[in-house]
Amino acid sequence: MTTGSTLETALIAAAIAIVVAGGTQFVTWRRERTRWQRERAQRAGELRLAAVREAQEAALTVRARFEDFSAAARVATVTEFEPAFAAAQRGLRDALAALDVRLGRVDDVGLVDALRAWRDRARFHSISGEEVTDAEEQAAWDAMNRAFAAAERAALNRSAE
Repeated sequence: MTTGSTLETALIAAAIAIVVAGGTQFVTWRRERTRWQRERAQRAGELRLAAVREAQEAALTVRARFEDFSAAARVATVTEFEPAFAAAQRGLRDALAALDVRLGRVDDVGLVDALRAWRDRARFHSISGEEVTDAEEQAAWDAMNRAFAAAERAALNRSAE
């Protein structure tokens, strides 16, 4: 073997080593990037699902506070301020505020619209059963729950991808 052929062999071996190392780095980078994207999508789906479930819990709380408010409003007199009525008002106000905060985390427009439609009907229903009947409030509640179910399924499907 001559010095020239030894040098050529060494250069070829070095070039092959560089190509193999570069290829290995590229394959590793793509694998990690794919894994990162999958985990990120799964985490986003989990966050969507958590937001939907938190909004649902907040809606249940609001419904209970509307019932408390309605009961307190029926027994409150015009001339005498009832502490129970004031407490019911505060509880309802706080529950509505918590619901609004949780709605800000929900990215499903259909769900947000259904929840707001129910909230508006329930607000009038808690004041007067004549303006919004029990059946109308219940229909809005049922529509909202169907929207919750659809949003939950969509969030689960997104996190499974």
